[in-house]
Amino acid sequence: MKRSSWAVVELAHVVAGHFERGWSALPLQARKAWARTMLVGTAATFAALFALVLYGKSRIGLEGRFGWEVDLLRWIETHSPIGFSGAVWFQTFGTDITLVLIVLTAASIAMWQEKPLLGLTILLSMVLMDAAVRIGWLSWARIRPDIIADGIARPSEHSFPSGHTAKTLAVYGLLIAQWFRASHHVLEKTLAVLIALVIAVGTPYGRVRMGVHWPTDVIGGWLIGGVWLFFMLQALALADRRSRG
Repeated sequence: MKRSSWAVVELAHVVAGHFERGWSALPLQARKAWARTMLVGTAATFAALFALVLYGKSRIGLEGRFGWEVDLLRWIETHSPIGFSGAVWFQTFGTDITLVLIVLTAASIAMWQEKPLLGLTILLSMVLMDAAVRIGWLSWARIRPDIIADGIARPSEHSFPSGHTAKTLAVYGLLIAQWFRASHHVLEKTLAVLIALVIAVGTPYGRVRMGVHWPTDVIGGWLIGGVWLFFMLQALALADRRSRG
């Protein structure tokens, strides 16, 4: 008999089945500990976002920037060892299409392995960061810079915070932390840390080099992404301790 459903739909059903088995096997206290910590992390992330927005608006206004940011962007355009095209390549690690593919793949693998909390955390690593970034854009109508290449690459959205920076730190930080934890070799752990640093620094640098963000947009993205990453890792660690009794 010819099957009526698509292969991807069948695969989704299989993954869902593995997720349900893993979820049922989790002690209730582990689920509650994870959920509580993730809720606290959500509140802390948005508190950090609004605090940064209020500070920025009070210091430099809706369309302003710090004087040193203009000088730094001009210096980067002149002296950067990475050209405009190289910057475009670096920032690709943090584009939404790249992150969606990575997040869906990693979350599906975690659920297939009957690790439901890890799978959900991977999904939320991007979902919550994306929501926080967009709310930041709505809260502060900061204009993007037009210093490098006359702002030819800047998108229409507002500037603060840097979505590439925040989402990259949260998503890759979470995944590489799992790699670091699973590894038993110093060389592999070192490699994981180096990759994390390259992505966490290279992606936002690419955005600044392209001239689509002020440096403080990147700093804000690091802070917000860092808060969310901290609480995601704490939630998983706490749930793991509750699971082991």
